[in-house]
Amino acid sequence: IAKIVRPKLPRIFPRTRLFAVLDRTRGLPVVFVTGPAGSGKTTLVASYLDSRKLKGLWYQMDDGDVEPGSFFHYLGLAARKAAPRIRAPMPIVTPECLPALPAFSRRYFEKLGARLRRPCCIVFDNYHVIPRESGFHAMIRDGLSRIPRGVRVIFLGRMEPPSEFAGLLAGGAMKVIDWEDLRLTPGEQRGILRLDPHVTFSGKQVGQILETTQGWVAGLSLIVEAAKRGGARDLVPVEQAAQTIFDYFASEVFDKLDDEEREFLLKTAWLPSMTPSTAGLLTGNRRSRDMLERLSRNNYFTLKRKGPVPGYQYHALFREFLVRRARTAWTPRKIAATRSQAAEILESDGQVESAIELLWGVGDWEGAARITLEQARALLSQGRSETLASWIRRLPRETVDGTPWLRFWLGVTRLAVDPAEARSHFEASFKAFEARGDPLGVFLAWSGTVDSILFQGHDTSLFDRWIEWLDGRVEDVGKLPPEIEARVACSMAGALTYRGLHRADVGSWFDRAWTLAQQLGDPQLLVQSAFSYILFHLWLGRFQKAAVVLDKLKATTIPGVAPPLSVIMLRTLEGYLGFQTGHRQKQDIQPGMPIRNLSGNFPASG
Repeated sequence: IAKIVRPKLPRIFPRTRLFAVLDRTRGLPVVFVTGPAGSGKTTLVASYLDSRKLKGLWYQMDDGDVEPGSFFHYLGLAARKAAPRIRAPMPIVTPECLPALPAFSRRYFEKLGARLRRPCCIVFDNYHVIPRESGFHAMIRDGLSRIPRGVRVIFLGRMEPPSEFAGLLAGGAMKVIDWEDLRLTPGEQRGILRLDPHVTFSGKQVGQILETTQGWVAGLSLIVEAAKRGGARDLVPVEQAAQTIFDYFASEVFDKLDDEEREFLLKTAWLPSMTPSTAGLLTGNRRSRDMLERLSRNNYFTLKRKGPVPGYQYHALFREFLVRRARTAWTPRKIAATRSQAAEILESDGQVESAIELLWGVGDWEGAARITLEQARALLSQGRSETLASWIRRLPRETVDGTPWLRFWLGVTRLAVDPAEARSHFEASFKAFEARGDPLGVFLAWSGTVDSILFQGHDTSLFDRWIEWLDGRVEDVGKLPPEIEARVACSMAGALTYRGLHRADVGSWFDRAWTLAQQLGDPQLLVQSAFSYILFHLWLGRFQKAAVVLDKLKATTIPGVAPPLSVIMLRTLEGYLGFQTGHRQKQDIQPGMPIRNLSGNFPASG
């Protein structure tokens, strides 16, 4: 994944002046490098890490990282890449964590720092993509408070440090390297100009270049490239508008490329990152590997990412220019066709987020809805419920209302956050599934509706009509796939806990839910069914049976770690049982503790 891979640099001029500045920050937990596009931030830090042989992880921010679930999911992948021998997964942002993100962030960064071999660095590139008004910055600040000694966190971006970081700066815990520091000195510019043996400049020309570029790395690269292609006119200073710089680039460099090169660049600009294979599929060019390698090797605004299959990525400033050029050179139909083809290639390559962004851009709502539905389960398992919700909400209202599965998954994302909203989505999808004769959808929507009432908790009479509905279809429940049957049984057991303890069949529903949950080994269903089953026994005074079920739950081996909601439910059950029996649990339960280790010592009395 390109966003968690450190750039592989071609031959560059080492900026020893700034290396020394970074060396002096070894005792600080945070460094913030800020400067305009093309000022050499990424190259500086990547080359510094290479020169000092520092390990760690590299994380390239993008728009999707505003959603904490996505950010922590990909950061977890980066952590696994940086420390592959540690197999325990990093925590994920389950819905119940959202109201307490500062606490989650502190715990996450504490675990992250503990698994990295020190000294090391954590680099967040392109941090400027996070809006200034976002609460993301406060969440990160809280996480930084738990970074252990020997780990430096380096932020790269075009903006000044957010106001949330002011305390770090005032307390001497953060060093800022800004544009004045990043500007190339005359000596550094001369060193860069001497790197390329294919072009030389007279002393007068060097003086003009230094005056024109004002220490701007990208400007210097433009002049060198233009000179290689037939002579460079004066480049406007960096302080002038970006559009003027792009116009210069077009007139001096881009227009001197041959048709094949121009077409290759304009098409691949729609790929946020690429391999030679994906670039070849999009362009039909058999020389994609050679062309990308040449662009990277010649410092042509193309970063190469390490990996078994090399990945390439255009510098943001270069890609922005290419996209703008395509919009003026191509017809809208050609642009739409290229973006659709790029989306298809990205999807097949596993880059579903980039693919769906392109589909949104061309208004391909059918394709975007298909990807959303295909990825729904995976996103939820990764702790990215808010990402799934945002994908669904970006679709037109008529698309969502006309697709009951979209309404169902939107209900799932809202269940722990806003049960009332979740219930509205579940009920709407239930009606639509009934009208379409979709039995699987009907029973899942029924289960979601009942669970949302359970989460609301203030009016248990709402269960009655849903219990009555299922009573008329008991035989159909047994014909469902095991996973759906288990969910329906668990939801029915929960409803009967509050509205059906007098029924003759109530015990059979609790037995059924608990048995199915054990067979499936699903952590959520195990805890949910056990919670209802134990409450059932406690309310009937069957303390010994309640203790047996709780001990069975704790002794069950469940993959992964206990999510916070499961820990809360287990604590609640222990409290109920301890209150009734006069005993208390000796072993503490911590979030993230493997459930199989949560063994307890409860008396068999009752």
